[in-house]
Amino acid sequence: MDTKRWKSYVRVELGGRDQRINIPSTRAAAECLLRSWPQEWGPRHKQAREACIAVLKGEQPPEFARQAFVEAAREAGILVVGVFPG
Repeated sequence: MDTKRWKSYVRVELGGRDQRINIPSTRAAAECLLRSWPQEWGPRHKQAREACIAVLKGEQPPEFARQAFVEAAREAGILVVGVFPG
């Protein structure tokens, strides 16, 4: 069971409107950052990776990683804006 779930998921667009995915947790965010990221890794990407590690190690709450992931997705231009329930 993933205890690092977020209160609301983050929607990102990986390769066009038909490639939108929902990221519901820190673990899913970490996988996306490492395996599916469509852009060159920028400073916010690094911060998001570090935030995910801190949450997975139990050093920060899940929303810490969510906010960092949102900022990285915004930096990369892949964030789909909206409020989505968890």
